Amino acid sequence: MTSILRNVREPLRPGAMFCCCSFRKICTQEQIRTGNQKKRSRKCIAVAGALLTGGCLYVTYEALSLRIGLTVHTNAVDSEKLKSYVYVYREPALPLARSGLTDLLKWHLQRLAHRLHEASAWLLQRPVEEVLVPTSHRELNLSPWILLKRCMSGEATQRQKAILELSAIHNWDAAQYRSVAQACDPATTIILARCKDVDRRFFLPPPRQQRDTRLDESLQAVLLNLPTGDVDPCVSRLTSLVLSDSSQTRTRSEAAHWTFVGEILPGQRPSTPVSEDQVESICVKVILQHSKLPRRCEQLVHLGVLDLLLRLIEQDGVGPQLQHNALRVVGNLAMQPHLHSTIVQSGWVRVLVERLQSGRVIDEALAARALANMDRETVREHYPDGVYLLHPQQITTLNTTGDVLFVHGLLGAAFKTWRLRDPEASVHLSGGKYRDVSQCWPKSWLGEDCPENRVLSVEYDTRLSDWFLECPADSCNVSINVCCRRSLAYRSREMLAKLQVAGVGEKPIVWVTHSLGDSAMLQELHKRFTELVRRHGIKVLSFGETQPTTLGMLRTLIVSTESADPGVGEFETVPVDHLNVCKPEGRHSPIYQRTLELICTSLAPQQATPSGGPDQL
Repeated sequence: MTSILRNVREPLRPGAMFCCCSFRKICTQEQIRTGNQKKRSRKCIAVAGALLTGGCLYVTYEALSLRIGLTVHTNAVDSEKLKSYVYVYREPALPLARSGLTDLLKWHLQRLAHRLHEASAWLLQRPVEEVLVPTSHRELNLSPWILLKRCMSGEATQRQKAILELSAIHNWDAAQYRSVAQACDPATTIILARCKDVDRRFFLPPPRQQRDTRLDESLQAVLLNLPTGDVDPCVSRLTSLVLSDSSQTRTRSEAAHWTFVGEILPGQRPSTPVSEDQVESICVKVILQHSKLPRRCEQLVHLGVLDLLLRLIEQDGVGPQLQHNALRVVGNLAMQPHLHSTIVQSGWVRVLVERLQSGRVIDEALAARALANMDRETVREHYPDGVYLLHPQQITTLNTTGDVLFVHGLLGAAFKTWRLRDPEASVHLSGGKYRDVSQCWPKSWLGEDCPENRVLSVEYDTRLSDWFLECPADSCNVSINVCCRRSLAYRSREMLAKLQVAGVGEKPIVWVTHSLGDSAMLQELHKRFTELVRRHGIKVLSFGETQPTTLGMLRTLIVSTESADPGVGEFETVPVDHLNVCKPEGRHSPIYQRTLELICTSLAPQQATPSGGPDQL
């Protein structure tokens, strides 16, 4: 521009005048063109902004309307949620659609606070849950999932600690318990079930299934698909007995076993009738025997035994012995690790937790055995059928220093032998194993007075036949193998094998026994026992009765003082009969106090040496 102005002051020339005018004309057109472009740009931006803003508002409005329109009421899916375990909850609409921007701003501030806590945790190298300020679970719902994440990951000790913290929660609403129950893996669910006083809502109930057939017919169908060639003769006999009137057997017999003269071939139906009320009981007994064989367990699960047993215990009027046999079957199946997920998914864990918290001694022991067999993280041992864990039945931080093992005698049982003293004692020759036991003193008292010791009770067959009169094949005259299985030597070896599986022998042991008997074999055993006691310095404490026992119309002294005194260790007489010599009347009873003293001194931590011999009471 400077050069142009200079040219203007100079004398005007036609050429210069033309150049100047041409230059000024070019600049004016460029400025006009630039101004027009800016105006068009502003108009485009204004239109685009209006469209974008309007479009966003329209989309937001439509999204909110669609969300409100698709809100599902929970009552509409009540009948379906138990089948699929997918729970639909009615969620409130976004705060913007209900009470304005205030609630929306509050919600964003809460999210911002959480992110700030995450940032501070990262800066301080600490876990988020240690610095996270808890907020209302209904607003953020963060704490349950953080705790559940700790329960399902990390080192075993920290995992168990987190599970114990989770089990202590009792103030959640039902939706939160269900959400955690659905998210838990089987291992976490099992450990959680063994925690003391855990809320039952942590565990999913059994799924509801369509049940078109009668229970007894379904149980008979299971037996019809099980082989019987490699089982006890009594099992085969009872299987054929209970299938005699089943519809499946009748169909097969009519189709394949009738000859031209109307006779039935050797595969015919037994002629012994079975009443309908005995079908379920015998079927469960047979299934129980099959469940003791590891090769049968997976087949039983495939045949739907878990669901059938759930149906059985849910029925009204089912006797306690039948329910206990069902729990024994589940405990046997739980010894197979590959079946644990199936047992958890079937809903049996919730049933076992309910039984463990029932306050009934036998139910608690049977449920504790099944859960301990499934817990492969905090329990190393397995508990075969007939070996029951009385203490500790739930997860504990104490390390056991020894085992106290209770072994009953003739016509006894793992629970009824060790109950409190009866007001009027008499021998029940029927030998009912599973009569209701109000209190089992080894479980109730030893668990509190010496909690560092494991308390076990063993059950074995002390009758001539485990089936009583139900199995006529159970006779030494019929089968030599059956006779051998009923011998004392066979049962002793069988019990020893079960105790080894349960880890008995790895730590010091105190044996508590109750028995009687004056044969040549027992005298030889007694002689070998006294030699063992003197050789290893084993402590022995014995009690002898001084009162006669009522046997129906007869009152007699079952075990004399001379027979009760083993000749080694300490011996004391007590003014009770034979049945109550093992049943203290109270916690301050001399029988219990002397027993407790021997257990505490023998299994004290400073004196516990695995290489030492067992103590006998």
